[in-house]
Amino acid sequence: MKKNFVYSILIITLSIVSVFGKQIPRNSESNNKTPNDSQQKFTIKIEQLTNKVNAPALQSFVHAKFHDKESGDNWLLFAGRTNRTNTNNRIDSSLGGLHQAVKYKKGQTSDVADTNTNNDYAYFSFPFESFNKNLYVYNVDSDRVWEVNVQGLLKYIEKRLPKFNLRSPSFINTNALARQYGQELYVAGGYGPKTLNKPKIGDTITYDTKSSFLKINVPCMIKCIKNKNFSCLVLNKNVQYGSDSLITSTGGELIKINDTFYIVGGQHYWEKDSLTTSRSDSVLGFRRFIYLTSVVPFTIHNKTLPFLLRIDVNKDSIITDVSPLDRLNTKYADTSSAFRRRDVVVAPTFIKNTYTNAFVFHGGVFKPDTSKDPGIGPFKAWDDALFIHPTFKNKMGKKYTFSKDTLLYGSHNVYSCANFVGYDNDSNNVHTFLMGGIGDGKPNYWVSGFTHSVTQTIQPLDAPQKIKAFFDEEGFLIEDLPKYYGTESAFIYKTDPRLKFMKNNEEILDFNATLPNARDSIEIGYIYGGIEADIPNPGGYMGGQTRATNKIFKVTLHKNR
Repeated sequence: MKKNFVYSILIITLSIVSVFGKQIPRNSESNNKTPNDSQQKFTIKIEQLTNKVNAPALQSFVHAKFHDKESGDNWLLFAGRTNRTNTNNRIDSSLGGLHQAVKYKKGQTSDVADTNTNNDYAYFSFPFESFNKNLYVYNVDSDRVWEVNVQGLLKYIEKRLPKFNLRSPSFINTNALARQYGQELYVAGGYGPKTLNKPKIGDTITYDTKSSFLKINVPCMIKCIKNKNFSCLVLNKNVQYGSDSLITSTGGELIKINDTFYIVGGQHYWEKDSLTTSRSDSVLGFRRFIYLTSVVPFTIHNKTLPFLLRIDVNKDSIITDVSPLDRLNTKYADTSSAFRRRDVVVAPTFIKNTYTNAFVFHGGVFKPDTSKDPGIGPFKAWDDALFIHPTFKNKMGKKYTFSKDTLLYGSHNVYSCANFVGYDNDSNNVHTFLMGGIGDGKPNYWVSGFTHSVTQTIQPLDAPQKIKAFFDEEGFLIEDLPKYYGTESAFIYKTDPRLKFMKNNEEILDFNATLPNARDSIEIGYIYGGIEADIPNPGGYMGGQTRATNKIFKVTLHKNR
């Protein structure tokens, strides 16, 4: 029988605990404190929608939404990785899920595998067949799906707009930075193979991080996919494209405040390999990766050709703790910066009184490897927050605020996962809910476990740097579905006129306007896709124990007083 649960919140102690450090004592009186009434005011309930079965299985994908009166909520889905191969639509669950961390020789197990950095990483961890090569529209109300192949779209555009030069990697990649504002979807970067031609023996294989930027009109793209007719895309600037090396990123986030966009964190990874004898044998030619260690502001402008965009990066306004700026993208920055984060939740917030928009890094991976203790290694996650306020300087003259005691996750929900944000004007607090993912509070040498937990962070706008976190250890657990969800998934609001958002920020739910009365509750949206894990600690080594999922869960918000 399915278990419907109400999220109960536990406070985490005020000490920093790495996701690969000490385990949080579960029964310690000093570490598990009962939350007060203010902290318990808003809670959530999550339950699986078992009648929603036709959505594609995707992880680390791009998504947007458009509601029309006739059909309801339509989701635009593309990019990311999947379990479906490109050969006869055969399902192979070993293709998706958590990527491999090392390359194995035949017969090796995880305790003896070659962990030397000269391994071929890209081709074996992100096989060509795992990249999603379709654009989908999924209607969550009718459980109906439409799809078209990306190559068909590109051939249509190339024929009618030969100077567009739009390439498939703009649509076929993983971990791109994407955000929808109004009816426009903006997509930057992402990671994947440079060409989608399956390699043959002797071929050179190049994986890189993209520097592209897309602007897509969501209603138009959904119409094109449903009708399998792309004519509206070449009209009225419904799809526009640009690129710039300074916005190259994967695993970060994209934020827009007024007319300025921000590339928030992430990584630039590039690798070239040579396929020698088969899919299981290749030679690493060259590898380079660097964290961005910064927040990069830029604006977009139309070029002479209406479908092309100019990207203008304001180098003087880059936000970072690296000084001087010419040390960005160097080993110095990579081993010292608190901005060194990817696969991170970046959530909106704002400044008290002025309602100026800002945002917060929540957790992310990995900290610089400064420890000489071989038992710790280089895989420590951030379990704190980094507060970015681009239009406001603090007392130190900085546009960011960071201290090691700002937030304590206790190693919970530190990785990219479904999330949403709300504001309580009674307490003047901003609440962020992080649902599932990686970070179970039980450290492991190689990688933290997948989790059932839900973390709620509370940011008091009277002291926005003092963010606190509370977690429910079994927040995502459903009795007859003993798997782990949330990693690289998306939260998508449902369309409901009763959902009220802040006037200054369409991403932040106004809790009290939405739930004006005590004990009110309302279904606010869905958790969709991501990685499904059979066990908490599959690592990157055990094929078949993680996969991309098409599961959908509904999320209900409760006001308890």
